[in-house]
Amino acid sequence: FYSYPRELNPLNWFLSSLFHSSVSHLTSNILFLFFLGRVVEERLGTTKWLVFYFMAGILSMMVDSMVRGFI
Repeated sequence: FYSYPRELNPLNWFLSSLFHSSVSHLTSNILFLFFLGRVVEERLGTTKWLVFYFMAGILSMMVDSMVRGFI
């Protein structure tokens, strides 16, 4: 799922937080979430953690789309 510059793609912004570019990228994210994610989820609760995770993914893709639009 690619973020197309200057196009509104909210579905792609959401789905991009679930897909990864390579096996090493996926593995590093799994390790990060295994160690840090459990601690954050314990403090925030499951619902707030999922909202934070997906909002961070959506924000990341929105910024990526804006940067690609300027380039």
